[in-house]
Amino acid sequence: MFNKYKKQIIKSMAKIKITLKQLADSVEGIKKIQDLPLPILKSFQITLVVKKVDPELKTYTEKVQSLFVKHGEEQEGEKKGQYKIKAENIETYNAEVQELNNQEIEIEIPELKIADFSDCKIEAKYLNGLDWLIKE
Repeated sequence: MFNKYKKQIIKSMAKIKITLKQLADSVEGIKKIQDLPLPILKSFQITLVVKKVDPELKTYTEKVQSLFVKHGEEQEGEKKGQYKIKAENIETYNAEVQELNNQEIEIEIPELKIADFSDCKIEAKYLNGLDWLIKE
């Protein structure tokens, strides 16, 4: 029986291109969808999406953090371990973050349709940034 569903999911896979900014902006929405009580097939598809995007998000976060270290200085006292961007590096930092945000990635994920979630209740704020993931 699982093989039947697996075949359905494989047929629904689609390669999409998105920017790292789009991906980063969709984290809260993906987490909220992950918490919804869904039929097993949809839950499995969401799990596959998370498995595909998590490594990309981890790499993105590490790169942003490395830019903080590169262009900032470590804070003292209670904020030890945190970095603040030096005033003279703000423009360079912003340009490098913008370049990172605009970087496109290609991922293969199951196709999700808005109709699949018609019985679910979710706040609109969590749907922001999910237009690349959920189609009409």
